[in-house]
Amino acid sequence: MAAAVIIAALAAAPTGAAGRAHLRMTSAHPLTLQGSGFHARERVRAILRRPAGIRRRSAGADAQGRLNLKFGGVAIARCTGFSVVVTGSEGSRAAFLWRAPECPEI
Repeated sequence: MAAAVIIAALAAAPTGAAGRAHLRMTSAHPLTLQGSGFHARERVRAILRRPAGIRRRSAGADAQGRLNLKFGGVAIARCTGFSVVVTGSEGSRAAFLWRAPECPEI
């Protein structure tokens, strides 16, 4: 996962914000990400963009502002790039970008 680049871990932070939201990939088969720094119990919407299309997920952060996002049925190939953008109901935002390494053409 060394090629993984966390691009914009942003929080449009109103007063009392939990902190800066972050995402990290924990599995590629199925695609699973863990988030932290969201508001306690914040509802989030995630959008996965990849060459095969767009998938959406909703989830909720726990009392510590952590969450897990699993995109069932989505397996990320080594040579395929993708991005996930998560937007929370209280203004938290985080993004994750996987830039595919140079792969030989077949």
